[in-house]
Amino acid sequence: MNREIFKQSLQKTGSSPYPCPICNKGQLQVVKDRFHYEETSLSKSLHGHEAWEPEWISYIYSCFLKCSNSACAEIVSSTGNGELCRGCGYDEKGFPVEIYDPVFSPKYFNPPLQMFQVAISAPEPVRNEIIISFSHFFSDPSAAAIHIRIALEHLLTHLKIKRFNRRSGKLHRIALHQRIDLLPHKFNHVRDLFYAIKWLGNAGSHDTESITQDDICDAYELLEELLSGLFPQKRMAIERLAKKINKKRGPR
Repeated sequence: MNREIFKQSLQKTGSSPYPCPICNKGQLQVVKDRFHYEETSLSKSLHGHEAWEPEWISYIYSCFLKCSNSACAEIVSSTGNGELCRGCGYDEKGFPVEIYDPVFSPKYFNPPLQMFQVAISAPEPVRNEIIISFSHFFSDPSAAAIHIRIALEHLLTHLKIKRFNRRSGKLHRIALHQRIDLLPHKFNHVRDLFYAIKWLGNAGSHDTESITQDDICDAYELLEELLSGLFPQKRMAIERLAKKINKKRGPR
């Protein structure tokens, strides 16, 4: 994944930096006349302060974006915050002047942006939790981390790692770290990935104020590598092709 794409701001017009979450081929473009923003009431109340500066202004926005791929043309809604940023421009005589431009930071997208392409062969419960995590990325990194951790639990269950131990006739849940310890030797090549993702998921559960979007991007990069190691798309496609040809005993 290219994390820098998702750290960029959104402009009022034209193309956004974000790929379409449906086709992953087109770019999302702001729909003309469908970008609306307003200054917040708190921001307005500060205008009379003796130390007021334009940088104190804050906005909320909502907009629609459309995929540039005509074969897709998906519509995505977005909402978030905005502020004025100081820059430098030129007046009609060519002299440098101070200017302020609004800059917008997304908080939500619907449908959520795909931070990376989840392997289509990954188990559905794993895919679902990852997509929920994507929906929290911009607004709540700690919640995104928690759903990554849940995805990891589902993945271990898919790999037939037991969830409970029976002691004194009662079932006791096995901790995630211990479940990773139970992975067979054939998964040694991805064991460190499991542990690293678990630590980041734990941070989302226990240290919610310190976890950042970059931490979540770290988790996504690790998760993308883990899934590609467990569910290699090209190999699986080739295996399916081989089965079809073998079944036909000749050309498909």
